[in-house]
Amino acid sequence: MTDVKRILEYIIRNGSITTAQSFYDLGISKLSTRVSEMRAKGTVIADEWVDVDRRDGKKARVKRYFLPHDERVRLTGGINGSKVD
Repeated sequence: MTDVKRILEYIIRNGSITTAQSFYDLGISKLSTRVSEMRAKGTVIADEWVDVDRRDGKKARVKRYFLPHDERVRLTGGINGSKVD
């Protein structure tokens, strides 16, 4: 399975993904590069900056990627589906 498919399946299953989740859960270190590739091929991926707690107790801002509702439905074939082409 390609990194792109693994990322899409992760987002569909979990609702969103950050770089840390991509690295720790999937072993993919270049999430922003894969997202750029997906966007170039027409997949609509939204993003937003979110604040997260660091291990040292300070805050960090990270980008969270997610699928807008219409794109999620298109990729899964329905609201609760899991189809990814």
